[in-house]
Amino acid sequence: MSGTSPEERRKARPWYRWDGGWYEADGDRTRYCVWPLDGESVVFDVGGYEGAWSKRIAEQYGATVHLFEPAPRAIKMAREKLAGLPTVHFHPYGLGATDATAPLGDSDRDGASFCKPGVAPWVMAQKRCLSSVLQELGVAHIDLMAINVEGGEYELLGHILDEQLIGQVERLMIQWHAPTVIESEAQLKLQDRIARTHAMVWNHAAWEAWERKTDDGK
Repeated sequence: MSGTSPEERRKARPWYRWDGGWYEADGDRTRYCVWPLDGESVVFDVGGYEGAWSKRIAEQYGATVHLFEPAPRAIKMAREKLAGLPTVHFHPYGLGATDATAPLGDSDRDGASFCKPGVAPWVMAQKRCLSSVLQELGVAHIDLMAINVEGGEYELLGHILDEQLIGQVERLMIQWHAPTVIESEAQLKLQDRIARTHAMVWNHAAWEAWERKTDDGK
């Protein structure tokens, strides 16, 4: 399919599906917090920002939620807003493939990013290797991992796949940030790899969700 765009090739994949626009589907009500979770579930909110999604998940299901957010201002707000929820645990760093300290751009309105130069104010923030964090936390199975990290999803998902951690994640909810052709190509390659073990269960562009396949491949 030489000469076609990444989006055209994505639509031709057997795993691809389209369920309409996020607002058209009322995704905030019908998708965002609708999951088969309970009080025994473990949830990772990667790029949890000020904690709005973690709050809803913890209140609805009583699940154990690990909120990861490297922006000092944002995680401070999350701690304050979710102080009364004992099942939420706060981690003041991002997740990726390595341990590092790097400049973080905080837009003060739509999350923070290690990947977007020129977004002010700049602070130095910590990023941790996911495989090391899983060992430290003693987490062997994640029922749901939500990823909204302003471009850092490529590194994080690459690490999850390279280190064969994908089998420990039951469900993924991903927001992609792909403003360039290069990033769109990287997204497609990662989706192809995710599709080996997981099935796309809905796609509304703003977010997409994957669930681990059963033994019969469905």
